[in-house]
This record gives sequence, C-alpha cells and structure tokens, in this order.
Amino acid sequence: MNKYYLLFFLTLLFYQCDGNSKSNQIPQNYFEDYISYEAAVKHFWELYQLSSSKRDKVYLQFARKRDGWHVLERAYDSNEVVKSERFWSLKLKAFEKTTYEGGRDKKEERKHLNNKSYSYDVCLYYGYPGWSKDMIDDFGDENNLPDIMLQGLARANCNYAAAFLRDQYKDQPQGEDFKSYKYEKIPAKNLTNNIQYANKGIDYYLKLHEQNPAYETLVGRVFTNYSNECVHSYFHLNSVKEPKAAQQFLKDNLYDEFILNMAKNHLHSCAQNAILFT
Repeated sequence: MNKYYLLFFLTLLFYQCDGNSKSNQIPQNYFEDYISYEAAVKHFWELYQLSSSKRDKVYLQFARKRDGWHVLERAYDSNEVVKSERFWSLKLKAFEKTTYEGGRDKKEERKHLNNKSYSYDVCLYYGYPGWSKDMIDDFGDENNLPDIMLQGLARANCNYAAAFLRDQYKDQPQGEDFKSYKYEKIPAKNLTNNIQYANKGIDYYLKLHEQNPAYETLVGRVFTNYSNECVHSYFHLNSVKEPKAAQQFLKDNLYDEFILNMAKNHLHSCAQNAILFT
C-alpha cells in the first residue's frame, strides 16, 4: 500500500478537531484564577443580549485573555473582530458591567455551551486573534510544565505555524501580514516561520508523550497528535509547492501499530475506485 496515501488517510481520520469533548483535569496552578468557560457564558447570557439591529451582522465569541474574560463581536462576512469588551476581570476576580442590552437569552446560552471548543479546556488563552502567540510568549520559556500546558503550547505553536500559510480562521492579530495562500509559493520569511513553529509544536507533543505516554487528547493518546502534526505539516508545505522542505516532517515510526492497522483495514474494506468519506 502506498505510504503517502495511508498517511493522508490517517490525518483525515485522526487529525485533532476542535469539537466538544471532556478534557483531562486542569491543574489548579495555571487555571484556578479564572472562572470557567461555562460560568462566564452563563453569567453573560443571563444578564445581556445582542441587540436585534446587530444580529444579522455579527456573532459573539468568548475569549479568555491575560486580563480576564472578554466578549467579542465578529463580523459574519469577514470574521474580523469589530468589538471586544471585558466582562470579568482577572485582577478584581469579579464581573464587570458591559454596554450590552439587558435581558436573558437562553437560546444563545445553550448554543455557546453546546458548541464549546475543546481548546478552552487545554489552552489558557483562547478565543481571540493572537491567542496562540500570547501563549507562546508567556509560557514558551517555562520549564517543568504540567501535561495540559504542554498540550496547550503544542496547539498554540501549530496554530501559529499554520497562519503563515493560511490564516483561515482570523486567529492572528489584525493588521499583521497573515494571508491565505493558495497552491503557490509563499515568501521565504513565511516558510521559515512556518517550519520553526511547526517544529516547536511537534516537539511539545513529543515531550508530552515522553512525560506521560498515556495522556489522552480528543483523538486518543498524545502520540497520535504528534504523528498527525508531522503529517499535517508535510501536506501543508506540499500545498505551497515546497516538497523539499516538507520532507523533513515525514519522520520514522509515525503512529502506533493499532492506528496503522485500523487505517489499513478501512482502506482494504473499500471496493476498487471507491470514494471514502471520513
């Protein structure tokens, strides 16, 4: 079986997604000062609502930043942040008044609770443009990090690396030169930065695997995440016509035997010329 087809299928099958999941227990020494995502969302929607004049133009997103919890307005047409307002202060350990209209919106509360991103559970900062770089700047030089902070830094570095090729989710600071390139060569600086931060993210996953091989993530044990990111970086660089640079990410011994056999069995079960949806 062709090695590249198998690796491509594995990334489709097991690549870390951003859906709902129970996470590993969050250690108190990094997350205890913040209220939870659930507490922040419930408080906001119990007291406030988005004005009817804005509902077809923007949607709200919640962000955990260095100074507390913020609510962001993002434009439907561009995904750009048009407003950011703090409603819970880390310094004061208290909620703050906002400029939003009073009134409870149970429907929006349920929607935000049901569609909670997994990243809120594993990234101390999340939900706003620049969260990944803030994570890297604040914690990248720390030693003896607990498991969940290593996972958060792995996600942050991989997210930041990908933005130098395609910032499709507008996850990076507005005004900086992050473009979404198609199947085309990218500037040398972007290539260098992508490789640098992709390698850092992969190294964090490998460090976490070495520190706790049984650590569970959204896609299973963390070694699967490590393997996914290697293959993801390989395909990402090939998508911008950099096959030589991509080759460094095809490392030996990616994925464990169970995952490889499961992927092979999926492919072997398909009829000739079948189309497989994953």
